[in-house]
Amino acid sequence: MRTASRFLIAIIFLGVVLGGIFGYKFYQFGQMQEMLSQPQPPVEISAIEAKAESWTPSIKAVGSIKAVNGIEVANEVPGIIENINFESGDTVKQGSILIRLNTAIDEAAVRTVGRSSPGGARVQAHLRPAAKACRISIPV
Repeated sequence: MRTASRFLIAIIFLGVVLGGIFGYKFYQFGQMQEMLSQPQPPVEISAIEAKAESWTPSIKAVGSIKAVNGIEVANEVPGIIENINFESGDTVKQGSILIRLNTAIDEAAVRTVGRSSPGGARVQAHLRPAAKACRISIPV
């Protein structure tokens, strides 16, 4: 008997909770129906007289550009750059000296190698193209 009374209390409690939820949802549905049945407020419209005006079309934007025509400057002889004789975007003529390398080490190497030393002529012949590119005179 005790189990049956507990079961009956649980059923009644569950009915009260579910009934409360059902009643609250029914109340919300009624409120929604009442709100939707009301007429819509009139739409506000503002108007001004149109005038002819002149304007310059422009767009402000941030971006980057890349040149279609360009070159990559490279030297034939490795070394430390001493001077750069152009600015970015400058127009240069063919044959212009664009960069000057520090040639102190190469000049010293050319001067120390003489014809009298064994293999000196061969070393000087090997260094002659580099010296020409750096505009160094090789002593004969």
